[in-house]
Amino acid sequence: VTFVAFAYASQEKMRASAAAPVIMSAARVFAIALMLWLPVSASIETYVGLYVMTSSLVAVGLFWRCRKQLNPPPARGTLGLSDMQEGIKLSSIWVSTLALGSLDKAAALRFGTGEIAGHYTAAQRFAALMAAPVDALMMAVQPRLFQAGKAPARHPRLTAILIGCAIAYGVIAGTLLWLAAPWLPRIIGEDFSAAVPVLQVLSFYLPAYCLRTLAGNKLLASGLVLWRFGLEMLALLALLGMMLVGIRMAGAMGAAWALVASESLLALTMWGVMGFKGRTRSEN
Repeated sequence: VTFVAFAYASQEKMRASAAAPVIMSAARVFAIALMLWLPVSASIETYVGLYVMTSSLVAVGLFWRCRKQLNPPPARGTLGLSDMQEGIKLSSIWVSTLALGSLDKAAALRFGTGEIAGHYTAAQRFAALMAAPVDALMMAVQPRLFQAGKAPARHPRLTAILIGCAIAYGVIAGTLLWLAAPWLPRIIGEDFSAAVPVLQVLSFYLPAYCLRTLAGNKLLASGLVLWRFGLEMLALLALLGMMLVGIRMAGAMGAAWALVASESLLALTMWGVMGFKGRTRSEN
């Protein structure tokens, strides 16, 4: 699905590019709905099976539609050592980004209890769902960010517009998440009533995440790949350290505040690097 989104974006089909990951996210929600509606046992094995089935169907459907619409011609190419080196460097971004978005749940279980991890994970997943449109937007505008990185005069207002969109969406989505948090037990059960204040804390995570995601894509488009990798890995270490302390002090609430703090710190440092590098280039 990521490949499909990049393929659409390379052809300036921004709406289709943004829609692909959102459709995949909707398939995951549909898997939960199926488990609730179908007369099957509500076990983790059942959910995984439905998750794989719906995700696979969506992936195949999106890939088929993408090939039909874009109709790419046959291409031949060679893979050299320089290509491999560039690929490894860019792959580091996926490693750090995925680690930053995944290890917090494992840390909540490692440093806390199953109940703490369950409440934190449930709240974080709903917050991540609210952030999905921003991920889709950043994937769609990535080609233009690369163009702006090489020729800033071509898209002089792009960064300012994207910052405005990120702040506006982050604030609106965070407010809605705070207001809708009391409905969480009605969706996933009364056992998760203690996750309501955790979800409200994570409403502050959304603006920071939006700005961090934009800054990370700006660093990538500007060729500052190692800077992004290094900052994300440092933020991951900071997150783990703060979760270790926060969970011991306040349980799932401490884990949520640790995530908010690490995302805010990462956003600030990324934009700081962008500003410093921008001034350096202008002086040269």
